[in-house]
Amino acid sequence: MSISLHLLTFFLFSVASFLSCFSADRQYEECRLPLRCGYGSSVFRNNITYPFWGDEIGKPKFCGRKGFRLACKDDQNLSIEIKNLTFRIVSANLDDKIITVADESWFEGRCPKMLDFKGDDQFSLSPNTETIDLFDCSSGDSAQALSTITCRESNTGLSTYHFFGSSNYYAHNCRNVGEIPMLASAKNALLQYSVSNLTLALKEGFELRYTIDDRFCESCFSSKGICGSESESGDFRCLCSDGPHDRSCNDDKATQTFSLDPKFEACEPKSCGKGPKISFLFYLSRKQEPFCGYPSFELTCDDEQELPVLGIAGEEYLIKNISYSNQSLHVVNSRVSRDPCPSPMHNLTLHRTPFSVIPSNINFSILYHCSGNLLEDFKTYPLTCSGNTSLPSFGVFQRETPGKNISFASGSCEKEVDVPVSASDKSDVDLLSRMSFAEILKRGFVLNWTAHSCVRCNSSGGRCGTDDKEFVCLCPNGPNIHNTCRKGGIDWKLKIVISVVAVTVGLAIASIGWFVYHRRKTKSYRTSSTLLPRNKSSEPSSKSSDVEKAEDMLVGVRLFSYEELEEATSNFDPSKELGDGGFGTVYYGKLKDGRSVAVKRLYDNNIKRAEQFRNEVEILTGLRHPNLVSLFGCSSKQSRELLLVYEYVANGTLADHLHGPQANPSLLPWSTRLKIAVETASALKYLHASKIIHRDVKSNNILLDQNFNVKVADFGLSRLFPMDKTHVSTAPQGTPGYVDPDYHLCYQLSKKSDVYSFAVVLMELISSLPAVDITRTRQEINLSNMAVVKIQSHKLHEMVDPSLGFDTDTRVKETVIAVAELAFQCLQSDKDLRPCMSHVMETLTKIENNGFGSNMDGDSNGDKSGPLVVQSPNSVMVKWDSK
Repeated sequence: MSISLHLLTFFLFSVASFLSCFSADRQYEECRLPLRCGYGSSVFRNNITYPFWGDEIGKPKFCGRKGFRLACKDDQNLSIEIKNLTFRIVSANLDDKIITVADESWFEGRCPKMLDFKGDDQFSLSPNTETIDLFDCSSGDSAQALSTITCRESNTGLSTYHFFGSSNYYAHNCRNVGEIPMLASAKNALLQYSVSNLTLALKEGFELRYTIDDRFCESCFSSKGICGSESESGDFRCLCSDGPHDRSCNDDKATQTFSLDPKFEACEPKSCGKGPKISFLFYLSRKQEPFCGYPSFELTCDDEQELPVLGIAGEEYLIKNISYSNQSLHVVNSRVSRDPCPSPMHNLTLHRTPFSVIPSNINFSILYHCSGNLLEDFKTYPLTCSGNTSLPSFGVFQRETPGKNISFASGSCEKEVDVPVSASDKSDVDLLSRMSFAEILKRGFVLNWTAHSCVRCNSSGGRCGTDDKEFVCLCPNGPNIHNTCRKGGIDWKLKIVISVVAVTVGLAIASIGWFVYHRRKTKSYRTSSTLLPRNKSSEPSSKSSDVEKAEDMLVGVRLFSYEELEEATSNFDPSKELGDGGFGTVYYGKLKDGRSVAVKRLYDNNIKRAEQFRNEVEILTGLRHPNLVSLFGCSSKQSRELLLVYEYVANGTLADHLHGPQANPSLLPWSTRLKIAVETASALKYLHASKIIHRDVKSNNILLDQNFNVKVADFGLSRLFPMDKTHVSTAPQGTPGYVDPDYHLCYQLSKKSDVYSFAVVLMELISSLPAVDITRTRQEINLSNMAVVKIQSHKLHEMVDPSLGFDTDTRVKETVIAVAELAFQCLQSDKDLRPCMSHVMETLTKIENNGFGSNMDGDSNGDKSGPLVVQSPNSVMVKWDSK
């Protein structure tokens, strides 16, 4: 019954621990929660507010960026402060980086404080925002005003302001008090309908476009992440269900800090200052490379208006907006914005271009220098500055394309130009009929395009581009001829479901197997009680066949009696204790022949000790490497305890010299530390080549002789690596601060677990800090976490031991950075992203020989269990500017 209970507990714990690998990250969940502010949820769809945040609305700082803090006014309405003015958030379009705001004064009956408001460094008026002039006619004639507004001044009582629509109409003696922004559509309504309410129009607000360096937000969003930031530094973070990433939930973490592909970086979406962000299939010349788009989609920037410009058939068109999802763009002829009397001189020609005019546009014909009488059925829009005043020029809307002769004039015109004008419905057509010639042209028109879709590439965290005019998906780790950066075709959610089911079944089978194995071993231990006798007079005749097998296994290894080792250690004197190893304590001893030894005494009453004893002897017997401790022998089967006898390494452990009682910076210069790293890697590489996982790599298990030569010790947690498996599922064991997170959470033991632990040792060598220190801040208790954060935020210099000469010795700086780069790769949570130990060894050797490179481009031993990213040490050194 007890065994069954243990079995059930183990199984349930295993499943729960495995499922915890997929539990959603706290920050990710918090940024998805509904807003705590009345109508706030109607402003931001899906409850995502980035880059905006606010503690009052339930969105912590990491959900947004600095300078975009929101408040909740009266527990109902979202508000933001810009240039000491409070604006109500009416709506938000996060995709286009546009918010619609209104002066909070209008809702309180107060007069506006935002006269002549133009925005600030982060917020600017969008192209859909225009301004109107307000006039004070207290001493003038306001009869011609189209609309008025009465409001309360803070000191002088009520004031009335007037809007005339055009300076040509306002009466004399009216004072212009300033201009205020307003939506272009609201302004058009005021011009069209004289009964329109100015107060309501102003409460509709106006659009602000915000600028922010969030070059990676698109990739993050496409990979199902939530854009956010690091609370302290403010740096961008992609909040994912498995924790924060640097750029995208799909990015390889090893690529996040060091070496993004140059083409991927070159094709970052950019703007001309205002207007939309430009990305594939368009590209901005002088700001982006030609391979970021197609030749037919090359754009330039209008420096004056800060808008992108598209050239078609000799004409230039300003791009006001782009919808990549609908493959459409809203353009306006550039002459309209420069010429007070705009006059396009050419018909729009789209032949042999990828563009087409959408059907909802209507045709506006401009007729130049016409003779004869005009038919009365047509409303005309005079053009008074066409260069020839004797013959009239005008524009006219027509539903059908005219023939060669102008059908609506009795005479003829010298030239006709057809211009498409945007009109989505009948109300737009009615509005156009009330506009002037110039206002009609300023509306522009909408074009569609036909080209390769970039949706799949973007959704995988990539950016689209071209290679020799052929489509390619530019990924963080290099171009991909396929249209995605994902390495597999199965959705990640499906992968998780498959993994959970597979592991659950696997754990059930493993649990049953463990139960059977445990029963057999229990019987074996009971029948081999002479292996652990409590009576010194136990006779050899009492040993079982299992003991005989154990005796056979120890052939070639010196056997010591318990009394001999008891005498060598002065009856296991506590003062001779050297430290705690796996499952036991190590004591200093001196044999009768004068040799100094280290005696490992397995813990009493440990049900695994016999198994551990046999395991360690079996492993150590066949190992011969200059940087591994040697096994001298072990206790005989008649011994009352299980004891192992190692060679004694006299100079203490690496931990002692880095941050322990023997710490002395002058004895461990960087060159010595680098030598220690190389020798330790060499020993671990040898173990892995022998199909053995150390599983407890730490600075306390790296012994040093008088010349600081390395001896890797304590195989107490080792397990023979099965020849036909890539990992071993077993209960997590090891030392806090060094345990591979993938192994610790999901029971996946592999050689990459040793790689992770060794990376922690590398950071100890660089920093002289212990792997765990609870006196450090929460985020820095574990040295591995501290290292990753410091490296990613380009603050490596803050954790380098000052005694190493990082700031004064160029060679030290270069090699420390190279070793840190290597450690960063080894600290990846996903074991498949870590290099194998043979590459770690080769890289450290190159660094020690002034190679300074961690070129992880493959596995010389053929172990290619995971994708390793080619790194550029030079680029890393630039990014890690540690001045």
